Amino acid sequence: MRKIPWFCRLTLCFIAVLSGAHAATFTVQLVGTNFNPGSLNIPAGSSVFFTNTGGGHNVIGYNPASEPFCGSTIVGPGPVCTVTFNNPGTYFYRCVPHSHGSGTSFGGMTGSVTVAAVFVPPTVALTNPASGSVLGAPARIVFGAAAMASNATVTNVSFLLNSNIVGRTTNEPFQFVLSNVQPSLHFLQAAATDSRGSSATSPPVPVRIIAPPALATSLSNEVMRISFPTVTNLTYVVERSTGEITNWTGVATNRAAATNQLYTETIDAGLIRFYRVSVQP
Repeated sequence: MRKIPWFCRLTLCFIAVLSGAHAATFTVQLVGTNFNPGSLNIPAGSSVFFTNTGGGHNVIGYNPASEPFCGSTIVGPGPVCTVTFNNPGTYFYRCVPHSHGSGTSFGGMTGSVTVAAVFVPPTVALTNPASGSVLGAPARIVFGAAAMASNATVTNVSFLLNSNIVGRTTNEPFQFVLSNVQPSLHFLQAAATDSRGSSATSPPVPVRIIAPPALATSLSNEVMRISFPTVTNLTYVVERSTGEITNWTGVATNRAAATNQLYTETIDAGLIRFYRVSVQP
């Protein structure tokens, strides 16, 4: 906790806004023989600006007594001071001329500030599958996630398909397998919850599931024609193997600009050839 001279309060407010989404500056007025409001609940890192509306007052801490707040000097109307609270706890203060008691027990013109810890939500990222992956339908999607929490433990990680929870795990490694996913462009996410009940969700990762391309073949005048349906902007690789279904060699690579692709090749009579088509992002 630190005291800031009143003339810096505008700068402090600006810094507080930049330093964290939870930090802010609160105002307490010294009105007659009361603090208004008499009690505040604020997040750690926030500040309290004390201002006197009239009369002679001061603002000094008494529990804990080591917290001076604005100090013992009696001041007239106007700004008194700004105090920043970084540590969680409850801090009591009073106006000496208008309070009575001793030790940690006072009545009259008293007030308190309760500072709550600011919890940082967990972090979570989807590690598998890779963004932009292309899988054949019906697809088997292996979800994987990395999650961690600050000053807490990750209690569970949920896995989402198109914003719907499809699985959940409570133990590392955070993984889940979803089977029989049908053709479409899907968006995958992971959501982590920690032991304080705080949660966070990873950005969506696009994955495209496509039906395996069905090959239509024809042979005329020693020219082999292979046609197959395509999905625009995906890459299709035609591969060939001669004599046996091994040692595949890529013979054509095309990025689909339409919904159908044609591959032609002149072949020698008597050769046995096999063809297949693979799909890439």
